[in-house]
Amino acid sequence: MSAPSRITAALRSDAFGGSLLIGAAVIALIWANSPLTHSYEALRSFTFGPSALHLNLSVETWAADGLLAVFFFIVGNELKQELVHGELRDPRRAALPIAAALGGVAVPALVFLAFTLGSGGEAAGGGGIPMAAMCRFGVGG
Repeated sequence: MSAPSRITAALRSDAFGGSLLIGAAVIALIWANSPLTHSYEALRSFTFGPSALHLNLSVETWAADGLLAVFFFIVGNELKQELVHGELRDPRRAALPIAAALGGVAVPALVFLAFTLGSGGEAAGGGGIPMAAMCRFGVGG
């Protein structure tokens, strides 16, 4: 295998993508907690995009909403592929991952409710927040 082919194969691997993501997160953590935090905040709040479409958004919003939409689109396509043609097309094999996904959504909300049940008032109404956060960040599903 030639050098360009090996480089291309390495760049397409899941391990490279994961390593790149972890490296970027470490750099962002160090940068945000360093004396250069003002430049990090300036970049995070920098806005761009077409104003006519109401998409003149901050980098933070583009990352939180735009990139997560792309992420969940890709995950949804991969899940569909597995359910239609892959290992999860057999309902017996799909049962455990489905139960884990449902548990990953429901358990955080139940833990939240267990801690806030005695406080009464509006606190108990926030159970959807940890559930949505777990869905948004891919935990349990």
